[in-house]
Amino acid sequence: MSTKDLSAWNAEFEALDWLESQAGEMISLVERLCDLNSGSTNLVGLERVADILMDEFSGISDTVEKLELDRWNRVDDSGNQTEVKLGHALRFQHQIKAKRKIWLGIHYDTVYGPAHPFQRCHWVDDQILRGPGVADAKGGIVVLLFALRAVTRCLLSNEVGWEVFLNPDEELGSPGASSYFRRCAANFDFGMLFEPALLDGSLAFQRKGSGDFSIVVRGKSAHAGRDFHAGRNAMVRISKLAAKLDELNGKFGDSTLNIGQILGGGPTNVVPDFGMARLNVRVDCPDHQESLVATMRQIAKEINGEDGFSCEIFGEINAPPKVPDFAIGQMRQWVERVGCFAGEKITWANTGGVCDGNKLFAAGLPNLDTLGPKGGEIHSSREFLDVTSLVPRAKLAAGMMLVHGLSPDGLLAST
Repeated sequence: MSTKDLSAWNAEFEALDWLESQAGEMISLVERLCDLNSGSTNLVGLERVADILMDEFSGISDTVEKLELDRWNRVDDSGNQTEVKLGHALRFQHQIKAKRKIWLGIHYDTVYGPAHPFQRCHWVDDQILRGPGVADAKGGIVVLLFALRAVTRCLLSNEVGWEVFLNPDEELGSPGASSYFRRCAANFDFGMLFEPALLDGSLAFQRKGSGDFSIVVRGKSAHAGRDFHAGRNAMVRISKLAAKLDELNGKFGDSTLNIGQILGGGPTNVVPDFGMARLNVRVDCPDHQESLVATMRQIAKEINGEDGFSCEIFGEINAPPKVPDFAIGQMRQWVERVGCFAGEKITWANTGGVCDGNKLFAAGLPNLDTLGPKGGEIHSSREFLDVTSLVPRAKLAAGMMLVHGLSPDGLLAST
């Protein structure tokens, strides 16, 4: 399908101009959502936001559901595995038995818990709104919602079915939603995720993989004066292990290991019997993923061979690298063409950041994952949204859905 063929659909795309009249409503909903705290572990706040979202999506959905997620199996600060209850995932479906089906998703949790000082929105100027989650990713939810509302106004919208999935745990690494991604991936033609665009407005093309690890060393406590040599200092061992892991940087391509936290110890007159390190690993390709993780496990295993010490490593690369394939290449071509109709020039960049698009891609679902609005300084008290990007991004997303429905062979047909 050529750009010339697309021009025959101008009437359908003109229906998307309705979105211009919705800018005020879009901004208002962003503010409403972001003024409610929905930190990943704030179950009460998550439920309040979920109730609003269920009401907003109900008018365009055949089914509206709250889904229970698997519990989060995490290592606590004492090195013990615990289960943590997560908020509900939300699923909205429309014409799900249609021949062509699109998966659309984004998270509604934020990194800002109820005790964080950053709780409400405020305007920097007429264009920039600052607030918790305005870009990552409640602004993306609003873009997704209004894109679907625009599509339902088009005459040929019945050519496409869709599912919207909003999860409450992405900022934790989606420990509860990951199994759902694996189950649903085969049911759809492609995915659209509404993480914020990169700072300059570019869409992410290639992403590194990521995983969080906790390494627990246990030794033997003893009196630091009377019995020092009988002790086995776990803090010394975990510190040496952390330094050894840090030395792996630069040895596996552009992969990185970041030691984020070391825990343990206590009174200085006691040889500490517990030490733990938390770290994040970013891998640039599947081959380095396997070899790097294997090296980490071997380093931990060596401590197990030392007298009086044990060492356990918890974690995995739960968001594998997203190295674009042929299908994503086709999506790239199409979104650039649709961008012409939406009045938006599409640019691309690679990133070390990860999102649920990594997991869906690994499960077999090609996707674009930065279709949300422009913004920046996410995960900080300076997070901001460029509100002028809300309407163009909604037009872009709606246009992609229409292209998939109106193309004789669908968006991913060979060009």
